[in-house]
Amino acid sequence: MPRRIPVIDCTDLYHPHQDVGDNFDILAPFAMEEIDLRAVILDVTEHFRRLPEERVVQNPNLFGTDPGGRDPGFIPITQCNYMFNRHVPAAVSPFEPLKSPEDQARDVPDFQQQGIELFLETLRAAEEPVDVLVFCSCRTVAAALNREPELLKRKVRRLHLSIGTSTGDMFDWTWPSKVGVPPAPGSVGYVDWNVTLDPHAYVRLLRSELPMSLYPCSTENGPLELGRHNTYFRMMSLAWILQMQPRLRNYLAYAFTKSTRLDFLRALDGPCPPDAQAFFKNAKKHRVWETAIWLEVSGRKLVRRADGTCRIVRAEEMRPGDAVVPGQQQNCRLTRVDDTGRFAFELADTDDRVTIFDRGEDLLGYETAASEAVPHWYCGFQL
Repeated sequence: MPRRIPVIDCTDLYHPHQDVGDNFDILAPFAMEEIDLRAVILDVTEHFRRLPEERVVQNPNLFGTDPGGRDPGFIPITQCNYMFNRHVPAAVSPFEPLKSPEDQARDVPDFQQQGIELFLETLRAAEEPVDVLVFCSCRTVAAALNREPELLKRKVRRLHLSIGTSTGDMFDWTWPSKVGVPPAPGSVGYVDWNVTLDPHAYVRLLRSELPMSLYPCSTENGPLELGRHNTYFRMMSLAWILQMQPRLRNYLAYAFTKSTRLDFLRALDGPCPPDAQAFFKNAKKHRVWETAIWLEVSGRKLVRRADGTCRIVRAEEMRPGDAVVPGQQQNCRLTRVDDTGRFAFELADTDDRVTIFDRGEDLLGYETAASEAVPHWYCGFQL
């Protein structure tokens, strides 16, 4: 049994899903034996709970066309605990953005305090420093840092932030009207979705002294472009999901088809529903941002083998002919952070407090390797 790495996972996992990639991604920490998943913080933004006609403020920067009508993802977390026979606790973040980078969010309702409290309690109980992964806004982590900065300095080994825009020259960049994703208020360029959810929270972490690894989701052209420093890639088929362990397959079927079955645990047993089978066979694209984070935290590598196949492997599974596909963290220095959450950086040789994802110049090579390796990885998940 490898050493298990204690992890807190912060995710904007909703039910029904907003981005089904969150349902897809949460399987990894449950399935990997290297990961000791201590807690899940469900990041919630009130805007997406409300139907469009119920929204007091129509904020186009939070995708005003979003249909809303969703709540925190307790159902998919309960399904994962059921499948993997675990009891990983989950709790919600505050529903509204922080009022300033220094906000402790003490004025939110008690129910919405639970995520911050679970985060702090998990750190206090940890016998060694914890890796904190953020695939959403930084709201819970920033509020916790504002409340107990010394605790986080002692007990957070590293922040891993799946958030932000990777281009360093955004400050003098003009937003192109042809791109259908809005910029944040006052911004001249694209500010990543997760930043826009709570800019104050992201700025608080970027300006802190905590060790952090950055995994930007977006380039200056938005979240759906391949860049050297962002983590996005595409898988062009989902038919392979039908080959997964049956309960895991049914879990993804429930998520992807937005099933309305109330017996959400029984839904994981039995055959795959026909509508889900048809969906997976016909799906032509699935977008991924999260894989690089799990590889970095677990120590696994994306490799191209001597026979040309690509796989995700542990260190002890490396073969003599394996070539590691570029996609690791590089030391960097933040040279500017502004109040919208835009930042500039430069690569550095020595200081490793801040690092950033770097997959080099062969962007399609990375995408090709990852899109082949991830299905094999997921099909190997066992219960």
